[in-house]
Amino acid sequence: MNIQIKNKVDSNYFDTFLSYKKEGYKIYCHPFFKEYLEINSLKILSTITKETLIHKSVVNVTFEKKIDAKNPFGFSSIIIKKSRHRSFLNFIISPLKKSKAKQAFDAACHLIHHNLDTPLPIGYIEKKRLGFLVECYFITESVKPFIKVRKFLKRHLKYDIGTDIKDLLKAVASYVQKMHNSGMMHRDLNLSNFLIAGDEAEKRLVLIDLNRYKLKELSPMKRIRDISRLYWKKYRYDFFNLYCNNEIRLRKLRWFYDLYFQWRMKRRRLINFLKGKKNK
Repeated sequence: MNIQIKNKVDSNYFDTFLSYKKEGYKIYCHPFFKEYLEINSLKILSTITKETLIHKSVVNVTFEKKIDAKNPFGFSSIIIKKSRHRSFLNFIISPLKKSKAKQAFDAACHLIHHNLDTPLPIGYIEKKRLGFLVECYFITESVKPFIKVRKFLKRHLKYDIGTDIKDLLKAVASYVQKMHNSGMMHRDLNLSNFLIAGDEAEKRLVLIDLNRYKLKELSPMKRIRDISRLYWKKYRYDFFNLYCNNEIRLRKLRWFYDLYFQWRMKRRRLINFLKGKKNK
């Protein structure tokens, strides 16, 4: 299985973006998609169907919208992700920080500028009232067909197919190495946020859910902390060795790789236990 991690976006793609305001919303988008991002179009959120809804949680609603199949970018639908505040405190401090939509857009731009693949960012929309963020949307291409790496791994563990897993481990390790070398820490790496997209002839490795990213000079411990979130099951150490390559300073932190992973698993079990207890 040959997985590509090189993006195919023209370097001039972002030069034509529009920034304007309408009905109290700030809109920043590629001009081709302007008509699909008009505020009236987004009111579809109040009538989402099972066919258009992708994901819904306490803080996010993600849905799909069909567009003109003859567009110059080759995809027939877009993904719109609406983010909510996790708490009233987040609303209070919203004037002091970027919206999740702007965060995700900036992270996608960073990946593309460093030749790493992510769904093509189309734009973002914000609405503020007295400086406080009340609505925000992040819009990207809809990547199809795809399979989440978590599901791919589970399927191949079931049938014990080793060759494709080795290729996948190398591809993800290479992607994360390049991302970290660029100064970007994802801060929510998990196997469901990596997608294998495309057909048998050409597959892309695509990273999503970027709104928690940070740009900083990454110490070895921060790098290991980021990759510790990836649960490869019996392939954990294979991935660790591929990621570290020949860097001794990283290999010496295998103890931290294990420690942080174990702490996260215990924390997850505790949260699940408390949720189950609350729902009884």
